[in-house]
Amino acid sequence: MRKRKETSIGTLVVGKYEARRLSVNRSKNLPGVIMEKWVIHEAGSPGASVCQVDLFITKGKWYAWTGGTISRRNQDLMNELADVRNEVRESGDTTKEHDTTILEAIPSGVWADYWAMQEEEKGKSFSGMNLIDVAPKPPAWARKWAKKAADEIVRLNGSKYLDKLYQIAEECGYQNDKEHFGYHLGMQVVGHGVSWKDDADSGCRDKIKLPYHEFYE
Repeated sequence: MRKRKETSIGTLVVGKYEARRLSVNRSKNLPGVIMEKWVIHEAGSPGASVCQVDLFITKGKWYAWTGGTISRRNQDLMNELADVRNEVRESGDTTKEHDTTILEAIPSGVWADYWAMQEEEKGKSFSGMNLIDVAPKPPAWARKWAKKAADEIVRLNGSKYLDKLYQIAEECGYQNDKEHFGYHLGMQVVGHGVSWKDDADSGCRDKIKLPYHEFYE
């Protein structure tokens, strides 16, 4: 039995769902053909599987293996995944994971505010301090919140990942680094007054769509 090679490709957005690649193998039935196994699941819920998909590549293009009896919805999802996979390959990016710097910065400000509020209820004061500098690193649940928010941001913006959105912001006159961009995204997602748009040209302020997510454990 051929050992499956596990891969590290990130999540792809397929309509209102997400897809995660599980493995890549050489086909047993199609000599020389590479196949990938994917699972499509509810956005933000990897355990809520909708269907599994086998993709295969021939003549430089990915297709969904749609053999057997499947529902029309699943067939459409499979074909849409193949389309998204081709876009990833054509862009030259075969990982499509979130930009680490931006992703890690998304919870920085909202977590610092959340943490400081709890500490102040215990009698502590942080007057004159930069909360991000004094707060501990965001815990696992805050990082999970940031990942979910980032996935939703990508979905709302037509599968444009965080690095591409940063490029769009730069084209709009935004001059801060990626860390500040992630911070601004996170604060705007929770409805805080701070926004990346404050440092961008006024005519570009609708270029990036953002969701609203409450921040809690």
